[in-house]
Amino acid sequence: MAEVSWALVAIGLVLAAVFLPCVFITGITGRFFRQFALTIACSTLLSAMNSLTLSPALCAILLKPKHTQQDPLAWIIHFLLGWFFWLFNRVFAVSLTGYTWLVGRALRVSLLVLVVYAGLVYLTGWSFNRMPTGFIPQQDQGYLLAAIQLPDSASLQRTDETLAKVCEIVRSTEGVAHVLRNCGMSYTLGINGSNMGNIFVILKPFEERQSPELGADAIAATLRRRFAQEVETANCAVVEPPPMRGLGTGGGFKIMLQDRGNEGLSALQAQADELVRQGNQTPGLTGVFTAFRANAPQLYVDVDRTKCKSMGVPLDEVFDTLQVQLGGMYVNDINLFGRTWQVNVQADSRYRMGLDDVRRLQVRNSRGDMVPLGTVAKVEDRPGPFVVIRYNMYPAAAVQGSPTPGRSTGQTIATINALAQSQLLGTMAFEWTELYYLQLMARNTTPFVFGGAVLLVCLVLAGQ
Repeated sequence: MAEVSWALVAIGLVLAAVFLPCVFITGITGRFFRQFALTIACSTLLSAMNSLTLSPALCAILLKPKHTQQDPLAWIIHFLLGWFFWLFNRVFAVSLTGYTWLVGRALRVSLLVLVVYAGLVYLTGWSFNRMPTGFIPQQDQGYLLAAIQLPDSASLQRTDETLAKVCEIVRSTEGVAHVLRNCGMSYTLGINGSNMGNIFVILKPFEERQSPELGADAIAATLRRRFAQEVETANCAVVEPPPMRGLGTGGGFKIMLQDRGNEGLSALQAQADELVRQGNQTPGLTGVFTAFRANAPQLYVDVDRTKCKSMGVPLDEVFDTLQVQLGGMYVNDINLFGRTWQVNVQADSRYRMGLDDVRRLQVRNSRGDMVPLGTVAKVEDRPGPFVVIRYNMYPAAAVQGSPTPGRSTGQTIATINALAQSQLLGTMAFEWTELYYLQLMARNTTPFVFGGAVLLVCLVLAGQ
């Protein structure tokens, strides 16, 4: 023990010094490394304590001197494996002699050793910068998400019919078990719209999809190709789920295109559409799309507050009438046939189809008389944004897409940066979000943490 005790202490402290600085890595990477670093460091220290206390006591009990009589089991093991023990001891002795000679010579030329070490560190950094960078690899999680978008203001019925057709295409694709469809909203963007829908593609169990052609990436590529060939009435995008739950609504990349020069929503849409077009033509990117629309058909109601005041029509009554008749409103719950039902009121669809229908809506004034809405408000068609998203206070449009198989996230970031720099106006900019934003944040502290780990190891060794 006198020969190995300090070596065990040195090994334990050095390994702990290597892993403990990883606790200070920020971002989602730090979350991964933190539990790993603490587990390895604590395990190393516990192992060192065990090696200094329990292991010597067990060795004293189990290991016997050569001259003592061996039991039958020990004799059999020595007969069968004695040649291996002899060979191992010979190789270990030669390696120890060579290592001792090499360390002795290296100590005499310590300056040269430091130069070689600095060269190795430089070569490591050079190789690290040349290798494609990645973050969390995309994994086959057994399902895909298809986002469907029809022309602006398409009816819910038309959207549902298109979703039914798309579902038939998905079901006929090899490797798909079944599908779930949701009409009237965009899951990836978190907004509602009659021209939007989603299809959750549930793949067959992994044991039935052993070939590479039945992997999630291959099935997604097949669906994109079939949608482009067979679906003409809608834009269909296929995205994989995020590699970890909670890190976004879908896999791939997502950027927020920002209008920082107050150019207007129409200019923002033009830039987003051009970026999507160029992205789909750029090698390494696939399935680039945006749901932002700046000129969707809408009804604009301009309430004349002066007329409302003169005719005794409260503004709350005007807004409540529009809400109830056009948007619908929850009233209460009722119990019928052993079940609980929601009561929601809304005008029948044939009474809210056009401008004249809205103008004919009745509003009660303060005297109890019914006043047509067209008397106190002007209703007209006026195109406008489907939804206005603000990201860091700027009007923004979300652009999503996926890297092609075999493309790393670092290469994708470089491609998008170059594409945006060449295509965007000077008043437009973009910011990363979701998973790729976490990757960029993690890269800010990792080099400093690993550099600190090397310094800490040197200090621990010097201290010993």
